[in-house]
Amino acid sequence: NSAYIDDGLLPPSDCEDDNSDEDEEHGEHGDVLPNYGDAHFWNEVYTNVRGRELAPVEWLVSYKHFVAQGWKRFLPSPSCRILDLGCGDSDFMSEAYDDGYVDITCVDIIPAVIETMRERNAGARPGIKYCVADACDMSQFTDASFDVVFDKSTLDALK
Repeated sequence: NSAYIDDGLLPPSDCEDDNSDEDEEHGEHGDVLPNYGDAHFWNEVYTNVRGRELAPVEWLVSYKHFVAQGWKRFLPSPSCRILDLGCGDSDFMSEAYDDGYVDITCVDIIPAVIETMRERNAGARPGIKYCVADACDMSQFTDASFDVVFDKSTLDALK
């Protein structure tokens, strides 16, 4: 969303700052990888400017796999307050909501994906809150707002 960029929340794509590298990196076999730490990359993915070949919806694990692995034990109780950091368009927390976890806040730096997820879940999952937020500045939330902070790969994209 260019308005988000124009409002100064994202640096212009040609902006040089401490958090920018070249747009793409070469992997060990010469393949080109996008800069997953670049908000512009994700804005292009979530606004359908860029394809999903290098940005799958479920990166690491689906909710079903999470449960099958016995990892649900790390969620204290269905009433726990969960923050999903860098939610993207994953259905992970939607499925957790369907499984009884109803106090979920999902955040992402890209307004387009927050709006998509809000619209997708508004009727069936009214307890999921969606907010635009930068993982490096969570000051919009008070201390101890959440019992669990869930991250599936956001930390890998931070610099």
